[in-house]
Amino acid sequence: MRLQKNMHLVFGDTHFPYQDDAAVGVVLEFTKKHKPGAIHLLGDMVDFYSISKFAKDPDRRCQLQAEIDQLGQFLDKLRKLAPDATIYYSEGNHELRLQKYLWSQASELSSLRCMELPSLLELRKRGVRYRDHLNPYKLGHLWFLHGKYVRKHAGASARAHVEEVGGNVIHGHTHRMGCSPKTTWEATVAGWESGCLCKLNPEYLIGKPNWQQGFSVVHYSGRDFNVDQVYIIRGEAVYAGGRISAK
Repeated sequence: MRLQKNMHLVFGDTHFPYQDDAAVGVVLEFTKKHKPGAIHLLGDMVDFYSISKFAKDPDRRCQLQAEIDQLGQFLDKLRKLAPDATIYYSEGNHELRLQKYLWSQASELSSLRCMELPSLLELRKRGVRYRDHLNPYKLGHLWFLHGKYVRKHAGASARAHVEEVGGNVIHGHTHRMGCSPKTTWEATVAGWESGCLCKLNPEYLIGKPNWQQGFSVVHYSGRDFNVDQVYIIRGEAVYAGGRISAK
């Protein structure tokens, strides 16, 4: 199949090394089969467990390079499957842990370009466009960002982002799938939460979190668009009448 320029694949929150390999495999298989023209990584692609402010397993305190390497290997697989796609990467709050750690624990090193995530991940070499959390971007009539609000129910967080942005927005952060449209006298706008690809039973949480694995597919016609949300259930997804699973 040729590159589908008007099809955009959207996902995030893999949280390497807490990724769900089956869910990640579904996204890779979708990329291989459908050849999207653009891919949007909505942030929290890496967990940065070892430099978080929370209590940590002492056996995993020195695994920072391993986390970065896992994400790098995933980006290489993604690029190999979509050599001509435009890939965007939005900074999430977990990526921001690196800057916060440097500022608080090693401020003398914080000005080194080699310590910035785009350099550590060699994003320019991999052909990935990085956007920090202060600079979300808009394609057509749709904003892309990681997000910052987490409400109790799926869809409510999307509404909070719509209210702040004042337009259509698709985001990650909540690990949920959901949509919240809003119609005014002048227009209809909506927000979408795009799920996660991480494990649904992480070791650092007690109980079953209200998370859903999945991704979104945006089809553009000029500046207008349509969003399809695709759920991943037990390592499989259904899209356009076909079943997708990790190979």
